[in-house]
Amino acid sequence: MCKFNFIVVLFLLSITISAQSQVTSSEGIVAVKTANVYSGPDTKSTKLRTLNENIQVKILQEQGDWYFISVKGKTGWTEKSNIKLIFRTEEPQINKDETAIKEKPSEQKRPEQINTELPPKVVNPEQDREDSKTYFGKTHYFSPYTFGIKGGINNSQLTGVDALDNTESRVGFCAGAFFIYRLYKGLGLQGELLYNQKGYVIGDSTSNLDYVSVPVLMRYTLEFGNINPFINAGIEISYLANAGLVTPDKTYVYDDFKKFDTGLAVGGGIGYNLTGISSIILDVRYVIGLSTIHDKTVHDTDELDLKLNVMSITLCFTF
Repeated sequence: MCKFNFIVVLFLLSITISAQSQVTSSEGIVAVKTANVYSGPDTKSTKLRTLNENIQVKILQEQGDWYFISVKGKTGWTEKSNIKLIFRTEEPQINKDETAIKEKPSEQKRPEQINTELPPKVVNPEQDREDSKTYFGKTHYFSPYTFGIKGGINNSQLTGVDALDNTESRVGFCAGAFFIYRLYKGLGLQGELLYNQKGYVIGDSTSNLDYVSVPVLMRYTLEFGNINPFINAGIEISYLANAGLVTPDKTYVYDDFKKFDTGLAVGGGIGYNLTGISSIILDVRYVIGLSTIHDKTVHDTDELDLKLNVMSITLCFTF
């Protein structure tokens, strides 16, 4: 009787193993609205990118509660709870003369059979930084860089001890490009190259002061699913590209303004993640002039205390 029971157990085990061997899984899809991807199997590692729901991934390896995944040639770690495995039943492949099986499903490895003690093939942040130099040539899901363009309006006002009381603000435009480099979690460094229309209005005359500006900002971003509010602050250095006074009957060229201006920039805004790579962002910023824009050396006069403060509202798009 014992011998018969032993044979039955072996038979049932063989059926179970055979059935399991027909199912393989090396793919999955993102099962949450946003899945964070890190450079290592730890939330303290560098965050590389977020993936949106239903993006298909390849599972290369697992370690504890983490999967090492690949999307469009780029790799990273994400928590298992973010991924839903895709199971496929594979039939044995037969060669042309139907006499030999090329590969049995039972010989294929499930993700959990992969040697998790071996280091991942690509978990090198330095290499990712090298790859990001060719960002415009190919898609980088996990690049620490984000690039974008922006455009909007400026409202600039002349301030300072020597500013006239009847001075009014000038409305102009600003446009340019920017990048964001993620340093740690929500902390990042933001640099921009902008064309800024600034100036002021006195009566029926407009002083047009147009600058090429380079803001360098520290940025902190919070994440609430696809909604990403942020704050930033830093320095803006500007070069005077055009200076002119427009009156009802004539346009004059200014020559007594300094070529460089500096300001303190503070602001914030909110972004909406569209695809995991692309986002649309509303940015509001106030730049406080730190130095006078008047150049006393041109006409050998006393230096006037004149500064430009600017409020900017821009719409940005990242890719």
